[in-house]
Amino acid sequence: MASKVKERSPACEGSSSPSLFIALAVAALTFLVFLPALQNGFLNWDDQANFLDNVHYRGLGWTQLSWMLTTFHGGPYQPLSWLSFGADYLLWGMSAAGYHLTNVLIHCVNASLFCLLTRRLLRLAWRQEPAAEPALSLCAAFSALLFSVHPLRVESVAWVTERRDVLSGAFFLLCLICYVKAHSGALAETRRRSLLRAALGLYACSLLSKAIAVGLPLLLLALDFYPLRRLQDAAGAWSRPRLRSALQEKIPFILLAAAAAITALLAQAQAEALVSWGRYGLGPRLLQAVYGAGFYLGKTLVPCRLSPLYALSAPLRQSWRPYLLCGGTAAGLSLAALWWRRRWPALLTAWLSYLVLLAPVSGLAQAGDQYVADRYSYLSCLSWAALAGGGLMLCWRARREQRLGLRSWRLLVLAAVLSLAGLAQAAWRQTGIWHDSQRLWQRVLALDGDIAVAHYNLGTCLAEQGRLGEAVEHFQRAEALRPQAIEVYNNLAIAYWKLGESESALRCYDEALRIQPDSALTHANLGAALVHLKRLPQAEAQYRQALRLRPDSSAYYDMLGMVLTAQGRWPESIEPFTQAVRLNPRDADAHYRLALALGRSGRTQQSAQELEETLRLKPDHAAANSLGNLLGGGRLRQ
Repeated sequence: MASKVKERSPACEGSSSPSLFIALAVAALTFLVFLPALQNGFLNWDDQANFLDNVHYRGLGWTQLSWMLTTFHGGPYQPLSWLSFGADYLLWGMSAAGYHLTNVLIHCVNASLFCLLTRRLLRLAWRQEPAAEPALSLCAAFSALLFSVHPLRVESVAWVTERRDVLSGAFFLLCLICYVKAHSGALAETRRRSLLRAALGLYACSLLSKAIAVGLPLLLLALDFYPLRRLQDAAGAWSRPRLRSALQEKIPFILLAAAAAITALLAQAQAEALVSWGRYGLGPRLLQAVYGAGFYLGKTLVPCRLSPLYALSAPLRQSWRPYLLCGGTAAGLSLAALWWRRRWPALLTAWLSYLVLLAPVSGLAQAGDQYVADRYSYLSCLSWAALAGGGLMLCWRARREQRLGLRSWRLLVLAAVLSLAGLAQAAWRQTGIWHDSQRLWQRVLALDGDIAVAHYNLGTCLAEQGRLGEAVEHFQRAEALRPQAIEVYNNLAIAYWKLGESESALRCYDEALRIQPDSALTHANLGAALVHLKRLPQAEAQYRQALRLRPDSSAYYDMLGMVLTAQGRWPESIEPFTQAVRLNPRDADAHYRLALALGRSGRTQQSAQELEETLRLKPDHAAANSLGNLLGGGRLRQ
C-alpha cells in the first residue's frame, strides 16, 4: 500500500536555501553601501548628551541595568536600546567606530529579514503559481534593497543615537514574520498559538527599543485583509465572525501599544520635549500631518535635498503649494486604494500600513523642533518597498503570459538595477554628511540658512577648533533667530572672552540671566569670568547663587572654595571643598585642595589624610611634595 504524502501549500513552505542565500547577499550589499559609516564619529547633536557626557549606560552591571530600566534620559523610554549601548561600551569603550558598526550590522540583519518577509508576502499573493518561486526571491531581494540602500535610511543607520530605529525595526520585522507565518498555512493550533505568542513578545521588544510601532495592531488587520485574506469567507465576501476573531486576537497587541504610547508621552513630557498646544495649535499640527504624508512618499520617489534637520518653522515659511500637493496626493491615493481594493488590494494594505506607522510622528503629539525627519521613514516606508517588489512581480507575470515583450522586460529589469545603483550611490554620499558635526550642520545650513540650532551647533564646532571669529558669527545668527535661548548667550560669552572682549562677554551673561534668572550654569560661567577679572566678592556671590540652584554640583562647590582661598579665607573654604569631595569622591584635585585648606587652617592630621587619599586616586599627583613637607615638619605650601 503506497504511503500517503501530505501535500503542502506553497504559501506555508519555509524559506529555501537559495532564498536564504539571496537574503544574505542583500545584507552583504547593504553593508558595503554603509561602510563609510564606520569612519563617522559622535556628533554634538544628542550623541554628546547620550554618550560622551553620560556615564550611566557604560556597562551591564546592576547599577547600569537599573538606570536603563527606569530612565527617560533624552525623552524616549528605550531600555533595550540602552542595553545594546551598554554592550557596545564593554566591546568598544568610547570608540565611535564600534557603535557605528553595531548600527550597520543590525540594519543589514533588517535587510535580510525584510527580504524573507517580502518573499513570504509575495508567495501569499501568488500562491496559485508555484512556478513563480525563483521570481519571488528576486523580487523580494529588489524590495529589500530598495528599502535598505535608500538614502532615507542613512539618518537611522549613520547616527549612533538612532540605534533605536534599527533595533526596534529588527524586532518589528521578526514580529511580522511570526504573525504572517502563523496565518499563512494549515498549521496545528498549538504551533499557531506559539507563533502568535512569539510575535507578541517580539512586539514588546520592539516597543522597548523605541515606541514607534504603536500602530502595529492596525497594520496586522491590514495584512489580514491582504495578502492573508483572513477577513473573507469562501465566497470572497466579508465575514463578521472572522473579523470578530481577528479583532479579539489583536487585544494583547493593542494593550501593549496603549501602554507604550502612554509611557512615551510621559517620557517626552518629563524631558520637556513636547511642544505645547499653546505654542503650536491644532491647525498647524493637522497641516504638518498632511505635509508629512506626502513628504516621505515624495522623498522615496525622488530622494534629493535630504537634510539632517527640517526645522519646525521652515514649512510654515513656504507657500500653500506644498500643502496642496501633499494633501492632494494623500486624498488621491486614498480614493484610488479604496476604488481598486478588489482588483489591487495590495495598494490599500500598503497605504494603510504607511499611515498607521507614520501616525505617531505625524506631529499631532509634537516632540522636538523637527517638522519631518528622514528617520521617521524607517518603518513607515517598508510598505512601499514591498509594493515595488509586487509591481515587479506583476511585470514578470505579464512577461510570462506574453503580455509584455522581452525587450520591455529587459529594459524594466535594467531600470530596476540602475535605480538601486543610483540609490546606493546617494546613500554612500549621504552617509558622509554624518561623518562629523561640522559637515552635518554645514549641510543643514546649505539647505536652510535660517535654523538657529544649526548655527549654534556649528558655532560650537568652530569654537572647539579655535576658529572663534567664525563661531561668533554663527552664535550671533542663532541669537537673532532665537533670542530667548540662553545657551546661545553662554557660548557667545565664552567666545567673546577667549577673544579678549570681556565686556561683551559680561553683557551676554547679563542678558542670559535676564531671560532665565535661575540658570545655575550661567551664574557659574559669570562667576568664572569675574574670577579672571579679579572681582572676587562678585564671583563668590555668583557661585553661591549657582549652588542655591544646583546644590548637587561638586564643581560649583570646588570653584567656590577656590574663590574663598584666593581671598585668603582658608577656614571658610573647608566646607565647600568638603562638599565637593562628598559629591565626587574620585576627584583627586578636590581632595588636594581640601588638604591645602585644612593644612592652612592648622588641621594637619586631617590634611595628611586628604593628601594620602589624593595620592591613592592619582599616584603621580603633586600632593606627594606637600605630604612630604607636612610629614617632615615643613610648611604646607599650595
